[in-house]
Amino acid sequence: MFISETVLNLLDFEKSLFHFAENLRGELGEKAVASLTPCKNLEQLEERQALLKSWLDCSDRYGDKFIQWDDEAACVTEIFPHAKKSGMISGAELLKIRTLLSLAARAKNVLSEMKSDANKYFAFDVLERRLRDFAPEIEILAVVEDSGRLADNASPKLAELRSELEGLKRAGRKTASRLIEDPGIANMLQERSLAYRDGRFMLLVRQEYVNRFPGLLVDRSASGNSVYM
Repeated sequence: MFISETVLNLLDFEKSLFHFAENLRGELGEKAVASLTPCKNLEQLEERQALLKSWLDCSDRYGDKFIQWDDEAACVTEIFPHAKKSGMISGAELLKIRTLLSLAARAKNVLSEMKSDANKYFAFDVLERRLRDFAPEIEILAVVEDSGRLADNASPKLAELRSELEGLKRAGRKTASRLIEDPGIANMLQERSLAYRDGRFMLLVRQEYVNRFPGLLVDRSASGNSVYM
């Protein structure tokens, strides 16, 4: 059954969806409600009624334990067009994807359990079938730490590279420390402290010693009286 846009406006269909707002859980709920359309036929209407009845019944019986929501879950569709062009996804974006997939997996398991509960909630079969098994993707994304950083054990090569990087950092700190303690260098420094920016160890050197200091000029201080080298 086709319903024209004019009829929907006369029925204030879009406004009627606002009644769901108080029960929405973030951006995902808003997008789900915004995408709703009237039922196409009586069969679909009866299907939705049965689903709503089962959902309300489960909510009354189990409360928040029915499906434990994750407040960190968010829509991830905007990530993929850019990722296709650049071939890159950040750690924070991977974390968002993993959070959503984990929530979907949890929802699928709960719906499956409820459906078989005393053979009462057959209506949940509609939702369960729409959620496929994301276990392989979740397992792959397990190498993303909660901070969004890729874990060292993501691959042997990554662990090797990070180990080498830490070795280089330790060597850099030792070299910088020797410079700070060197009497011939110490008097060139504005401050006897070590800074780390953009993968470089730097010392704050007085402007007049720029050409004599054994290093590369990286940045200038706010005052202009010294430089980072």
